[in-house]
Parts: sequence; structure tokens; C-alpha cells
Amino acid sequence: MVENWQSIPHVTQFDEADVTGLNELRKKYAPAYEAKGARLTVTVLLLKALLETLKKHPIFNASLDEAANEIILKEYFHLGIAVDTEQGLIVPVIRDADKQDTLQLAQSLEAVAKKARERKVTGDDLRGGTFTISNQGGIGGAHFTPSSTSPRSPSSGWAAAR
Repeated sequence: MVENWQSIPHVTQFDEADVTGLNELRKKYAPAYEAKGARLTVTVLLLKALLETLKKHPIFNASLDEAANEIILKEYFHLGIAVDTEQGLIVPVIRDADKQDTLQLAQSLEAVAKKARERKVTGDDLRGGTFTISNQGGIGGAHFTPSSTSPRSPSSGWAAAR
């Protein structure tokens, strides 16, 4: 994270969105997901929207090959999910998130979060993310800027490119 913080330009953009309809949709279908052993959260729905956005704007699902001086557009979608643990922030990766339906994505999100909180992640679980999200919703607040100076950072932000 420190290398990225030092080498990537940072811009903070704040916008507001009315997610009333999204939350109503979540509430409507949440019981069906719970019956299948998964939680339908706003995060899961935002992950689905994020995947569609990344497909339409592939430059955000890319990396820079400094040696070749070229941008590498990824043709896969491995989403890093920032998970707050007692030991600090851990970012496990949901691989091939675009190939999962909403139920599978909900199950994957829950599984990687649990694995991170139980400190059972491996190096492979933490590598290869093409885009990372973080959510400060649990602690509230309206706006924030992630920072690499805190041991628990980047502690939030709906979309922080990696």
C-alpha cells in the first residue's frame, strides 16, 4: 500500500447518490438470500454494479507495466475487498467476480470476509486483485479520503483503484 500511495496520483471526488431504490430492492430479496444461506447486502449489489462499470470502462481494471511502458487492460475481474479485522485491514480477493451471479457473489464476499477475520488467509488469497473496494459504512460518516498512514488504512471508500 505504501508503494502505491507514493507512486499513484491521488484525487478525492465526493458525490452523493440516492440509494433508496437499491435498499428497497435489497430488503425485498434479502429473505430469499437468507433462505439460501447468504446475506444480500448493499455491498453485494454495489459489487454487481461495479463489475458492469469496469466492463464498460476497462481502463479502471488495468495496471501499468513500467518496464514495457504500457497499460495492461485486464480481461478478468478479481475484486479486492477491504475487511476490517482486529489486526487491521486485510484485503482478500474474490476471483472471477464477473462470472458469479448475485447469490454466488454474496457467498464469496461472506467467505473471504470470514477467512480474513479468522486470519486464515494465505498469500494467494491476497494477490492478484484488479480493483479494490472498501466500505466505511459500519462506522458511519458521509465522506472520507483513504490514507496509507494508518495501520488500518485504506479504511474506506467505495471504490479505490489498485
